[in-house]
Amino acid sequence: MKIPTVICALLLLMLLTIGGRAGAEQSYDPSNYTSMADPGESIAPGTKITIGNWQQYQRFMSVGLRSIISQKYFWKVPADAVLEVSPTVKIGPPRKYREDTEKYHNQVKLVPQGSGGYSIAGYVAGLPFPDIDPKDAQAGVKLIYNNYYNYIPYRVFSEAGPKNGAGWTSVDRYSNKTYSYVYEIYFKFKHISDPTWG
Repeated sequence: MKIPTVICALLLLMLLTIGGRAGAEQSYDPSNYTSMADPGESIAPGTKITIGNWQQYQRFMSVGLRSIISQKYFWKVPADAVLEVSPTVKIGPPRKYREDTEKYHNQVKLVPQGSGGYSIAGYVAGLPFPDIDPKDAQAGVKLIYNNYYNYIPYRVFSEAGPKNGAGWTSVDRYSNKTYSYVYEIYFKFKHISDPTWG
């Protein structure tokens, strides 16, 4: 008789714990997206944003940044963090990629497939479709191929993980920490637009 009572108590405790955690999580709110700044608006370079004044600049922040700077959730920026606004700097693709786009884009064609989709023919390197007419019936397909063949260096190395006890961790509700360390190496063997390659 005591076992069913203990099981019921544990289930009730578990449901209350889950319900309490759900209340602390951020839910979808459409106003977070409709209240964002218009593309023509900006913040003056040199402006410093802190946890004390971030609300007046929140229209320029992603929902994720708003969440971590608000200090309401487990993951948050340090209390003394300062985001300094810099002038906008346009960073385009590398010169070789731009040259390859100019050299090869005229020979790229979409090829209709029997399944209703399209494959690409004649692609060598660079951006396959640099000038897309929005009225073109295949504009969406061309955008997808532009995204697929966007500039990626022929070799990419990244590492993520804890250094000297700090770094990428996950923490469960019991404050147990799990440390992860990752090395990622990517090689690109075709369609290379890096100097000395391709």
